[in-house]
Amino acid sequence: MMRISGEDYIRNLTLGELCSVVGIPLPEGLDAKTPINKVYAHPEHSEKGSAVFVTYYEAEQFHCRDALKKGAAVVFVHEACKAVWPNDKRVVAVDDPIERCSKYLAKLRSLFPAKVVTVTGSIGKTTTVDMLKCVLGDAFKLHSHHSMTNSRDGVLRTIQRLHDDDEVYLQEVGAAQPGYVESSALGLKPDVVVITNISEPHIDLYGSIENILKDKASLVEHMAPGGVAFVDSDNRYLHDYVTDRTVKHYAMDDAEADYRAENVESRDGWIHFDICRRNSAQRQSAAIQIFGEYNVRNALAAFAVGRHLGIDAEQIVQSLEKFRATGMRQNYVTIGGYHMLVDCFNSSPDSVIGSLQALETISVPEGGRRIAILGDIAHMEGIEEEAYTRVGANVADCRFDLLYCFGDGMRYTYEELVRRGFTNVLHTSDREELNQWIRDNVTTRDVTLYKSSQLVGALAKTIDAVYGTTFYLNSQRVPTATQEIVNRYKRVGDQVEYNRLVTDKACDVTVPASVYGRPVYRISPSAFSKCRDLRRVVLPDTVLNIGAAAFYVCPKLTELTLSKRLRMIEDSAFNYCTSLERVELPDGVVHVGRRAFYDCQALREVVIPASVGFIGEEAFAKCSPDLVIRVQPGSYAEDFCKENSLSYTAL
Repeated sequence: MMRISGEDYIRNLTLGELCSVVGIPLPEGLDAKTPINKVYAHPEHSEKGSAVFVTYYEAEQFHCRDALKKGAAVVFVHEACKAVWPNDKRVVAVDDPIERCSKYLAKLRSLFPAKVVTVTGSIGKTTTVDMLKCVLGDAFKLHSHHSMTNSRDGVLRTIQRLHDDDEVYLQEVGAAQPGYVESSALGLKPDVVVITNISEPHIDLYGSIENILKDKASLVEHMAPGGVAFVDSDNRYLHDYVTDRTVKHYAMDDAEADYRAENVESRDGWIHFDICRRNSAQRQSAAIQIFGEYNVRNALAAFAVGRHLGIDAEQIVQSLEKFRATGMRQNYVTIGGYHMLVDCFNSSPDSVIGSLQALETISVPEGGRRIAILGDIAHMEGIEEEAYTRVGANVADCRFDLLYCFGDGMRYTYEELVRRGFTNVLHTSDREELNQWIRDNVTTRDVTLYKSSQLVGALAKTIDAVYGTTFYLNSQRVPTATQEIVNRYKRVGDQVEYNRLVTDKACDVTVPASVYGRPVYRISPSAFSKCRDLRRVVLPDTVLNIGAAAFYVCPKLTELTLSKRLRMIEDSAFNYCTSLERVELPDGVVHVGRRAFYDCQALREVVIPASVGFIGEEAFAKCSPDLVIRVQPGSYAEDFCKENSLSYTAL
């Protein structure tokens, strides 16, 4: 029997078919032939002609209103929500929108032959998924999701893009409240489940660790016949988890695990280890490029799943070597000469210690320090004092030169360390105070760990504010809120990007400092690209980052006023601005990307302050033969000019 793709199925989906699938009669007054172009579990991505299941997990009335405003053909809600729209036939009351949505998910699951692999857990889900993408993507036609798309709506959107020739469907499943994971588990019926660990995140919503375990383990309980789960038996809750389904264990410490790691050694940014099987003398040497030996458990999970699906062991370890940490997860980066381990997406009391242990393995330049900046952890309500005090007790055994605690919860960690006699610890709940301390005290010889949750603590905001990076800006997916922002600006949380000129015929542009009270933080990549008539640009002092190719091929640009607070100029930002004659980088810029001013044929003078700690390859290649760069004696810029045979003079 020929199978169809998710896109084909949705293309032919009608309201009558959808009601039949989810087990309800056709609502009175609606046409069974009404086409349904997509099905969502959240109105954020809904559109005209879509169906939306709105549940009590969200602000039901607000989301129903949002879905209707966007033109949804039908919105399924609870009876109480229907009472707000008694005369709108598009608002349909059902007994349990979650259960009905799960039935639709199960229908889609039944259409495809792909093996379904799901990953859940309190910490380490996305890293494990990224490792599995390397392993499974090299062996199968793999379908997976965008990073962070692990909500019920994200699962629904991802499965609707499946195709009949996909061999494996890999899906991360996130938690929120009791029953949240199960609502996806009921429909996904996975063939393989990975549970990375169980710990405190979301305990304020679940009420107990036991409830967290129950919801995440629902993926195991609802596996397809013959399904296999892989869990970390070093985690005490998973070690003691009992089920009649097939469960395999992986671990670094548990000697009885089915897969375990031995001879773990960190060197030069790589972790080397041997993978051993229980009751087998064979072992497989493996390596992953990441800091933090706790990540070996994630690699073991990927190895175990790969072997279960029939991939050769040697091929798996070769695939694992391709893995690279990115974004805000355990990502070791050097920005403007400053060395930092960025781990700001998720956090828990245990993972804080793991990150500090990772910091211990990083080599520090002579005269430098290991600095740890720890931000608050999400969902600790009700256990704050005990959890943060425990962090302090465990941190006391770690090796660092200075530790800065940020946030109201981290005050307990700070107080515990002070009580234990530590004098190299600081605390504040004022973000600007922290930011200024970093600017005044952290040097290019130091290595700094930034560890926090994504939204609580949110140390990515601090990194962006100090160095002009875009960790926070790129991690959030906040929908645009006003008509003006739609075309020209991109709003992300409390910041704004200048996204794109409405017309490429503009010749004089002054970017505003704020849009509806939010500062314009960045000029987006390619924002002014190929604006061939652009002659003058004025950037406000709120702008910290100029994105890649932001002014690529603006051949008439002659007047450029840069933000006094500018920190970063990304790759090819002003590439082929052939009329630009002079550029003065403001003091505070730390990073000038590759080919930033490449082929600026009229460029004769550039002023580079001592704050710049990185200049990329060919940043000033193919500029005027008369180009002179003015630098501070003894600065990085002076060394760059010497190494690249560029004419320079002292400021």
